[in-house]
Amino acid sequence: MEDSDLKKIETEIMKAIHNFCEENHLRYYLWGGTLLGAIRHNGFIPWDDDIDIAMPRADYEQFIKRFDAKGYGVSHCEMDNRHPYWHAKVYDRNTLKIENVYRKNQFALGVDVDVFALDIYEDFDVVMESAKWRQRRIIDYWHSLEVGTGGLKQKLLGVYFRKIKGFDANKIALAINQKAKTYGTEGAGLMLYADCNLLKPLRLEQSWFEDRILHAFENEQFYIPQNYDALLRACYGDYMTPPPKEKQVTHHGFVAYYK
Repeated sequence: MEDSDLKKIETEIMKAIHNFCEENHLRYYLWGGTLLGAIRHNGFIPWDDDIDIAMPRADYEQFIKRFDAKGYGVSHCEMDNRHPYWHAKVYDRNTLKIENVYRKNQFALGVDVDVFALDIYEDFDVVMESAKWRQRRIIDYWHSLEVGTGGLKQKLLGVYFRKIKGFDANKIALAINQKAKTYGTEGAGLMLYADCNLLKPLRLEQSWFEDRILHAFENEQFYIPQNYDALLRACYGDYMTPPPKEKQVTHHGFVAYYK
C-alpha cells in the first residue's frame, strides 16, 4: 500500500468514528501528532503515517463496547488476547496491517486509528509519585516484549517475564488498563495514562478539554480541544517549529496491504 493510500484509508476510518460519536453523543479529540498535524499542516504531519485520538474514560468505555460501522471493527486488549496494546484500535476490515509486536508472533489487523483513554486523578501530585515507579517499569517490561526495542536490561526483563512469569504483552496491557481504570471521574489533574508512547505520566489540565471545536484535517472537520495551544505546549514545547530534517521520519514499523 502506498503512503497516500494509507492516509486516505485512515481518514475514512476517522470519518466513521466521528459520525458514530456524533450519533451517540460521545466525545473525542485529535491527539498527539495528529493534533499537531491539524494545527500546523491542516492534516497529517508530512512524515507521519497514523491518526491518534483520545476520549474521556467514560466515553472510551462506551465506544469500545458499542462502536459499529460497516466495514470497520474495534480491537482492545480486553477483547482479544493477542492484542498487545493497552489502547484500542479501530481498523478497516478490507485491509491488512502487520506490526512486528511480538518477538515470535505477528499481530495483524487492518489499517487502523489509535484510540486512547483520558483518566482523571483527584490529586495529581500524589498519584504522580505513586504511579511513576510502577508505570515506568511496566512500560519497560512491555517494550521488552516488542520486536527490536529496548536495551540489554529490557531484553533481560523480557526473558524473565516471558519465561519465568509467563507474561506476554497482552497480559501487561491488561494490567496497565486495569490500573488506569481505578481512578475517579472528578479531580483537578488529568493524565493520558494509557498512551504507550508516553514514558512518564503527563499532567494535563481538565479545563483544557471542557470545550472542543471542529478543525480542518485532510479536507475534513474533526474535533480538537479548544485550548489546544496549552496541550501542545505541554507535549511538545515550541510545537510550531518543525524538527530538523534528519528527524523528519516516521517512528512506526509495519507493512500494510489491500486484501
